[in-house]
Amino acid sequence: MPEPEAGAPSNGARHVALVGHRLAAPAATGIGRYYAEIASGLARTADPATHRYTVASTREPGSPSWVAPPLGLGSLGGPRRALAMAWALTGRPAVDRRLGHPALVHLLHPWAPVPTRAPLVATVHDLMPLLHPEWYGRVERWSYRRGIHHVRADAAAVVAVSQWSADQLVAEAGIERDRIHVVWEGAGDEFRHRPTTAEQAAVCRAHGVEPGRFLVAIGAVSTRKNLAVVLRALAQVDPALLGSPALVVAGPAGQGAAEVEAAVDRLGLTGRVRFAGYVPGGELPVLLGASMALVHPSRDEGFGITPIEAMAAGVPALASDAGAIPEVAGEAALLVGLDDVDGWAAAITAVATDEGHRADLVRRGTDHQARFTWDRAAEATRAVHDAVLDVR
Repeated sequence: MPEPEAGAPSNGARHVALVGHRLAAPAATGIGRYYAEIASGLARTADPATHRYTVASTREPGSPSWVAPPLGLGSLGGPRRALAMAWALTGRPAVDRRLGHPALVHLLHPWAPVPTRAPLVATVHDLMPLLHPEWYGRVERWSYRRGIHHVRADAAAVVAVSQWSADQLVAEAGIERDRIHVVWEGAGDEFRHRPTTAEQAAVCRAHGVEPGRFLVAIGAVSTRKNLAVVLRALAQVDPALLGSPALVVAGPAGQGAAEVEAAVDRLGLTGRVRFAGYVPGGELPVLLGASMALVHPSRDEGFGITPIEAMAAGVPALASDAGAIPEVAGEAALLVGLDDVDGWAAAITAVATDEGHRADLVRRGTDHQARFTWDRAAEATRAVHDAVLDVR
């Protein structure tokens, strides 16, 4: 990555540096998608006379394909692990010179402390590495704990992606409520776009599914995503109600993936479940929109964007009642208990057999998702930046 030029821009615009982690990840999900959407949204909606944005990470083997003008690209240097270790243990080196001496630094995810002399804003998506340590490696837990300590000690403002996450930051991280600003995430417009019949047929053919006759689960295949309960439910559902495969799992393998795959064999679902791996952004909205419904049985979410994306794509969202999902999805999703196998089987059967029920979920979802846009999230985030800078 090229290093940005030092100094303020000649037009006097406020320079905000957005710091992420692995911006060029080829199979970005969750937080990686937040990086791209919020950074691009801030740059796209900004008045260049008053605001300038750059995004930066530690050294990576490639450049993020999503960064385009007017969003600038910078580098914090590297190597990544050595730099993160120095930040965590010594609080040095400060990143300001590498970032071109910005007016404000926004840490988009507290994966490690990122020392700066500029005012600091941080987005905290959740506290899962602290509250669910069994889902993460030892180094990741340690680094995240140091990152949260840095946010608590140094951040002038904290962005939480849901009220659920904000409450956890107060109760579990000791961050004062008056420093926390809740800014919901958004669904990308690519999910609202309706593909042609030919486009939909091509994507379904590539994944070996029949349009409208399969369920889709999106996200890393992991213990946290709790696919086991849907697999057990699927084993109870009449096979004639769905095609073959009946479930497409779109996401890379994560912690616990082997156990999920073993459950497919144990439950006799071989041939009814397809693990598609990471599905690129161009295909994913089409695949989701062609499905009968999304199943999202996650054990915890700091926000949970996938049900909103399903609503934007015009399909029902069947989701767990855990974490921030009830807050975000509201009454527009069909919420089911985390371990309620019978409940999941009944929900799947209902959307497969009751067209009126399915149509009602689609209508409620279409209305609900309209409030979740990245432009709205960008404007709310910029208001946090300006509040911090104006106080200063």
